[in-house]
Amino acid sequence: MITHIIEDTRNKIDKNTHIREYFEKQGIQLIRTKMLVGDFTLPTKQDVCIDLKKDIQELIGDLTSQHERFKRELQLSKQCNIKLIILIQDEKVTCINDLYTWYNWRLKKSPKATKGSTLAKMLYTIENNTEDYNCQFTFTKKSECGEKIIELLTRQ
Repeated sequence: MITHIIEDTRNKIDKNTHIREYFEKQGIQLIRTKMLVGDFTLPTKQDVCIDLKKDIQELIGDLTSQHERFKRELQLSKQCNIKLIILIQDEKVTCINDLYTWYNWRLKKSPKATKGSTLAKMLYTIENNTEDYNCQFTFTKKSECGEKIIELLTRQ
């Protein structure tokens, strides 16, 4: 049974209240400290970290405009033997394959916006590049996010 979870201090206190409330109901205390990579990990098993994304658009930003920073974080986790699980909150997408039919509403304003099929290919490419990265992309509904974090941290 988990009693404590580490949360990165770079996460704002008022961010992710749905996760904090879930942990509190489960009797799990958050320990806030600066983490090398990610947002959540276990104090007793820090070789697995969760990097939480509020939605698919945040992930797209990491892969496009923030590409170099995101790539460095993925490489750092690999160098430190940390499995980095990128957990994306979305109400409909449940796996990478679902992105092939996902419609990016930003395409209405810009034809250069990332298409779902393009995003899916990018994620599969990163996941399969085990020489440079040790990461996994997983999706969850916002209402199930706290439970999913615990599941992912204890399953590994």
